[in-house]
Amino acid sequence: MKYYAGLDVAMKETFICILSEEGERIFESKAPTDPQPIYDELVKSGVELEKVGLESGSLSNYLTKGLQDLGVKAMCIDARKMAAILSVTINKTDKTAARGIADAMRCNHYKLVNLRDNDNGSTGVLLKSRATLVDSRRTLKNTIRGFLKAYGIRLGAVSNQQFPKTVRDASVEVLSHAKLGMESLLKSYEAMHSEIKKIEKSLNEICKYDEDDCSFNIQSRYGRPESFSKVRICGSLLWNDASTIFFGRISEARKYIQMWFERCSLSSNRIWDCIVNAL
Repeated sequence: MKYYAGLDVAMKETFICILSEEGERIFESKAPTDPQPIYDELVKSGVELEKVGLESGSLSNYLTKGLQDLGVKAMCIDARKMAAILSVTINKTDKTAARGIADAMRCNHYKLVNLRDNDNGSTGVLLKSRATLVDSRRTLKNTIRGFLKAYGIRLGAVSNQQFPKTVRDASVEVLSHAKLGMESLLKSYEAMHSEIKKIEKSLNEICKYDEDDCSFNIQSRYGRPESFSKVRICGSLLWNDASTIFFGRISEARKYIQMWFERCSLSSNRIWDCIVNAL
């Protein structure tokens, strides 16, 4: 007989439910949200599991790969599709959610989620860290500009590098208390600018050619193209990402998505057809 497990993951605890292929509840438990404790609980059930499912989320990559390393047939499934399935459950709790996931695994009512490898995941963190710093730097810059306007000081176009010096030169007549506050903001701005430069230096070492930057960005988000089991899976996915990066400029999006596939020696013609059909 085949057995299927569902894991409802929370930050501290994960609820576990195991069903037989006939839908009979075999085992229920909970464990701390880490691969080894979850594996230990699954072993206690005493049955060989055909599939173990958990929803996509912030911990899914860590848990799925950790369980797979321990020999568990763990799968990461789409949380949005599971939410639609679980929405019909009366009095939804963590325990009933785990049973619903196990039942979905038993009936094949799930959609697998592509997991990035560790290299692409690490690069994605680096890119998102830079994006966060750039947004924070922009906020500080606009805040300082707004404060200076109260004194009739309008800076105009200033580069990021020259911005602190320009502000200090222009704010000579600003009152001491306001000047102290803006000086604190400028020091934070300079620290962020310095860290952004460090990250960009690392990214330039990873990206040997400037024209590969955007295709590299797409790969850091989704991994290598061959990791998708079906061509049509990444049609709308890539279109959404490309329209965000290139603000709807289809020709630019096509250029860099083609680069993404050419880096892996794969043809992008069918992928592009899927993207166009997703419009």
